[in-house]
Amino acid sequence: TSRHYRAALATLPAEQRDVYLLHEESELSLEEIARITGVGPETAKSRLRYAVGKLKAALASVKDLA
Repeated sequence: TSRHYRAALATLPAEQRDVYLLHEESELSLEEIARITGVGPETAKSRLRYAVGKLKAALASVKDLA
């Protein structure tokens, strides 16, 4: 549910959450995100990958409890 999604987002480190939200909700490219956040494109990509992995794990654990 959206409540679980918001809770999972809140557990992410700010850097990962920011990149994830810029990519998923603002639909920005990794190059645009890198420019906005002041990091290299590979760092932005890494932060996005870690964020997605943590969100999947958090939401999977909620699904397993249901």
